[in-house]
Amino acid sequence: MSSETSRKHSSVPHPRKPAGPPEFGHPALSWLGQDLLELGFGLGSEAWARWTSVGFSCGLRLANAESGHANKLLRECAADRAVASLLDELVLHRLAQRPFTVTDELTKVRMVFIKLLIEPPKEARDELARLEPRQQLAWWFRHSIAWGIKAGLNADSLFTGRMLAFLERLPLNQRFISDRLTHILRAGGRPRRPALIELFDYSYPRTPLERKTIVELAGS
Repeated sequence: MSSETSRKHSSVPHPRKPAGPPEFGHPALSWLGQDLLELGFGLGSEAWARWTSVGFSCGLRLANAESGHANKLLRECAADRAVASLLDELVLHRLAQRPFTVTDELTKVRMVFIKLLIEPPKEARDELARLEPRQQLAWWFRHSIAWGIKAGLNADSLFTGRMLAFLERLPLNQRFISDRLTHILRAGGRPRRPALIELFDYSYPRTPLERKTIVELAGS
């Protein structure tokens, strides 16, 4: 190969490997993050409201379905308790307020998180300023899940009841996402499977032979 040909080949750009999720600080959250990337979630700041809304919904559903797993996850992902308590109180108060202009609970949650992302609470600004953007996403995602868990553990809350009822009425593909963290923690030590295989598995209410066979073959 001539030197000229070598130069031509070396100048050809190689396709970049798609970016993986940031480090979320817990195996279950990293699994969930990888699932969301496979389902088309972006990592840019324009997608963070979507990540936080989903994180909150996943935490809420987990607390409602598996309170033991939910409390364990809170302990394992515990942040600075003094700062966390102030943030919890602020965020959960905003989420519990129901504006008349909102048509559904998930839209309200996203609106609250959009405002928080644009203007983070002063209690969190110093910590966020020390993080690079990917880790800021991880911070918001981790905290949104914790806020969802804490809302879900408050069974007497009218907001929690409305939100859970709304999530139950979502189309199957959206229910799959909001239930994802619950199923990840129920899976125990099982190896991770592609998100689309998990969606296929989730879509069957029972366990017929053809479902078991297809899922096993696709995951092998």
